[in-house]
Amino acid sequence: MTGAGSAIRLVARRLRSDAANRLAWSMGAAIVARLGLLLLAVAIGRRFGPSDYGAFTFATGVAVFVAQFSVLGFPMLMNRLIPEMLRDRDWDALRGLRDAGDAVVIGVSLVTAALLLGAAALTSQYGVSFVLSALLVVPFASASLRRQQLAALRKPAIGLFFDQGFGALLAGAFLFAFGARSIILAVVIFAGGLIVGNLFTFVQVRRLLPPEVSTAKRKVHLRQWLGMSLPMLAGTSAKLLMNRVDILMLAPLAGLYQSGLYGAAFRITFLLTFPQVVLMSVVTPMISEAFAHGQHARVTRLVRGSLLFAVLTAVPSGLVLVAFPEFVVTRVFGASFAPAALSLALLAIGQTAASLSIPLQSSLIMSGRERHFGILNMAALGLHVVLNYLLIPPYGANGASASTAVVLIAIATGQVVLNWSYASGKAT
Repeated sequence: MTGAGSAIRLVARRLRSDAANRLAWSMGAAIVARLGLLLLAVAIGRRFGPSDYGAFTFATGVAVFVAQFSVLGFPMLMNRLIPEMLRDRDWDALRGLRDAGDAVVIGVSLVTAALLLGAAALTSQYGVSFVLSALLVVPFASASLRRQQLAALRKPAIGLFFDQGFGALLAGAFLFAFGARSIILAVVIFAGGLIVGNLFTFVQVRRLLPPEVSTAKRKVHLRQWLGMSLPMLAGTSAKLLMNRVDILMLAPLAGLYQSGLYGAAFRITFLLTFPQVVLMSVVTPMISEAFAHGQHARVTRLVRGSLLFAVLTAVPSGLVLVAFPEFVVTRVFGASFAPAALSLALLAIGQTAASLSIPLQSSLIMSGRERHFGILNMAALGLHVVLNYLLIPPYGANGASASTAVVLIAIATGQVVLNWSYASGKAT
């Protein structure tokens, strides 16, 4: 915590006072949200065991993946365009973007939820998981949109807390206090909490937008926006799928037990990346604004400061997980999850590399290099699928974890090369 605290103070000194305040509030909100997600995971894992936790892990993996495609890249589009529209006082286009985002995300995610229910009727082995996914996909998609809208409006803490953490806190506290007869009940409570959070953030977005937006004449440039958002969708979806493809492939290739072991290890290492995600929710709109004004020196300072923050927050925790994986996983999830120790160590290596590359990802997207970002992640996804297919059947969760580590390191290396070439081009 000392290293993380030093990193926060270092970055805060380099940001304007309002940005430093946003970082502090966002970090607090993210800590509570991630602890809520961990609380829910531990409650389900300890109560139902690795196999049932594997069903829950598979369900949330499917829901997150489907929700990502349902949003069609509009959340990242908000972070890209809202600062520009506010700068230009283009209230007509801003209202159109806001309303188009709502219509696209809610409409498409409702269709995908219906498809998941149809899939549940076609399979008995994974029927419950598909029902759970259908319950979660719409609130997951909506939460993703609100989080990016609030980040673009410089209120990232609200979006971070209500993204998934609020619902997870409710469901986790309920399980520990009262228990539950089935995972379905726990997920219903989780989904209900997410919906309440979505309604709250819906109101907040409208309250934070300038009052001129509500009376503006709606101007929608759907074809232009889709031309920008779909490459973002390709890149972010490929990146997300790489984080989830192990879970999606583990269940059919190695069974729900192995999926549960991997899910427990992944949930712990997921905590490695949240400080960088929080920081970039504050810094990414600033990078976008700097690019919009041609302030390349400021972009460089922001990215370098974010990279230093990533090193100080990710590396120490990653080393602890690599050195003491069995101790950590059994203390958190219980003795029945001891076989997940090697998976935890491997994932810690990969997630540490991913943590260091998060600032570089924002630099690629906000500088208009969405296609480079998409191509890199699509290539890495192909590698990931091949490695999973080769390693999961003989090695189960450990094979999936090894594949993830290799691919995340490859992505981080690719993003370093792309950013370095871009910076060199600007220098010349």
